[in-house]
Amino acid sequence: GGSKTRAAYFAAKARFLQAGQVFAKFDAMKFWKNPKNWKQEIDAKTKMEATVAKAYKTVLEYKQAEWTLAALYHIACTKERLARSLFDAPIVPTKVPVDPDERVMYRHWLTDISEPIEDAAVELYMNVLKTASELKVNNEWSRKALERLNRLRPGKFPIQKEAKGYPGE
Repeated sequence: GGSKTRAAYFAAKARFLQAGQVFAKFDAMKFWKNPKNWKQEIDAKTKMEATVAKAYKTVLEYKQAEWTLAALYHIACTKERLARSLFDAPIVPTKVPVDPDERVMYRHWLTDISEPIEDAAVELYMNVLKTASELKVNNEWSRKALERLNRLRPGKFPIQKEAKGYPGE
């Protein structure tokens, strides 16, 4: 009973912390160290994102609500950060001076790559909320997922304001 649940809780927490180390490596990856290798850098970061997701998915095996939601949130967050890093990638000139049309085309290309990844992140954040609802849990991770959804899709996911009493109450 209780000792088994306690063991699963701490095992899930340990797996979550281990996955966090993989996430930190992913997050430290920067684009365009070498303009000639941009395609390999995108591929490497994309592969690392999948590795991070796989690491966090090992947490789910323990069926511990807090760590399940934390892991699902971080899977979504990793996907969002991949999209953001592509969208915000610097335009590295392959020749000088840079052709303004080339710059615009490059920015459109990065947007085309990053938008479906961001859409996937939105789906993953929605999964955090769905899972929280199924588990009947509202915690830090479900609130953070809603905050991210509000930032990414403010019209669809408004943040509810706290009710205020009448003045003088």
